[in-house]
Amino acid sequence: MGNKARKKITDRAKYLRNRDTYVTRSRAYRATTHGRAVEMWHSHRRTAKVRGLDATLTKEWIEEKLNGVCEATGLGFELTGGRGPKSPSLDRMDSSKGYTPENTRMVLWAINLACGDWGQEVFLPIANEWIVETYG
Repeated sequence: MGNKARKKITDRAKYLRNRDTYVTRSRAYRATTHGRAVEMWHSHRRTAKVRGLDATLTKEWIEEKLNGVCEATGLGFELTGGRGPKSPSLDRMDSSKGYTPENTRMVLWAINLACGDWGQEVFLPIANEWIVETYG
């Protein structure tokens, strides 16, 4: 067995012995603006590669957007607790184009899911009708 294989086994054993510590540290790191930016940067690059899209966003661009508010609603982001309706999400305004600064905005995950491939132009009239029906 080579050194790489031995190290892999040793590292895995160490992780399993200290799993709770690793999970706690990882969650704490992802709850920081920098940690979430790094995670989102890696994630958007993987997604773009699979879909054959451009991915020119930088970690700094993402981190700067995370320090702000949702570009669709003006609400703040929640970085703790994993994915949730107020988690930040990279929204490609034109879903046929890549993750570029000109085509991407930072929104709440709930907004990104609601708008989907159709965008705000389709979602907003539907949401308005729902609000009128529900609340009069």
